[in-house]
Amino acid sequence: MEKGHAKLYAKDAQICKALSDTEIFADLFNGSVFHGEQVIVPEQLAACSEKQTLQLKEGNDDIKNLNRIRDVKMQMKSLNEKGQPEVILAVEGQREVHYGMPVRCLLYDGVDYADQMQRKGKHNRGTHNLKTSAEFMSGMTQEDRLVPVLTIVLYYGEKKNWIEPMDLHDMLDFTGRFMPWKKEFPNYTLHLVSSGTVNSENFKTGLREVFELLKVCLIKRE
Repeated sequence: MEKGHAKLYAKDAQICKALSDTEIFADLFNGSVFHGEQVIVPEQLAACSEKQTLQLKEGNDDIKNLNRIRDVKMQMKSLNEKGQPEVILAVEGQREVHYGMPVRCLLYDGVDYADQMQRKGKHNRGTHNLKTSAEFMSGMTQEDRLVPVLTIVLYYGEKKNWIEPMDLHDMLDFTGRFMPWKKEFPNYTLHLVSSGTVNSENFKTGLREVFELLKVCLIKRE
């Protein structure tokens, strides 16, 4: 696939390969999430392993591995001398509407955050940074902070618009006595990126043409 020019007819694997190019990856986030502002810098992006493994304790301290694989995942490193990541970014590509996507992305992000907590806990215990009972319980100090994680769902389906689910609440069955209390239940909103949610003029690579073509395809099918 030619750099900067993703093809509309590309297979799913080819889409992931195209998004592995830092220029296209950065353009996807800048053009959609950040409305054309060049917040994500291609030169500061570094690929992360798409495989996620979280170790969970069960029962009698048995260890269970929770494994998940993302489509494309990168981190943007800061310019300081340590080169610490400023943000973790991930893309889940979908040719078809996925009716469980809010839960799927919520799980992905949760595993990323839990993994960071485990790493910080291991570091803090190894360096004897934990002083209080609250710090020992969490493995984190009051000053510790996690790297923000942002996942977007790139929908490139040509058959129909992605109408829902747009968030976790779209998947939940609020009936009877709980309907008035819906807002009290935590929600998780998808960052859906499709031809119907973006301004194609915000993109600088071949993504601009891709979204324009997708919009034409959807109009023809309506």
